[in-house]
Amino acid sequence: RPETEILVEKVIEKVQNIRKWRSSGYRRDGSAIIVDLCTGSGNIAISLARNIASCKIYAIDISKGAIQIARKNAKFHKVKGKIEFILGDLFSPLEKLNSNLEVDFVVSNPPYVKS
Repeated sequence: RPETEILVEKVIEKVQNIRKWRSSGYRRDGSAIIVDLCTGSGNIAISLARNIASCKIYAIDISKGAIQIARKNAKFHKVKGKIEFILGDLFSPLEKLNSNLEVDFVVSNPPYVKS
């Protein structure tokens, strides 16, 4: 979907400014921390991981099948180490993961639902 490409491009563009934020007292670690909600097949997380040199991505989906496909896709694109795939509903898995997690970007392009 075209809006997915735009979303990925905008996040990549914004990550370029992350060092400016960090030098003003924000977290000193140079890597971007990104959460991808409703990751589905992982296309957003994988695209970001391929285009951002230093990042950690938490890709979350409620569907076990989607997570399995996303893991296979990440392995194929050689970015498996940059992405942690998590089965769960929206932000709830992150609360269990790390209460001190400082996230730079939250992205999502959930599936369309017929009205």
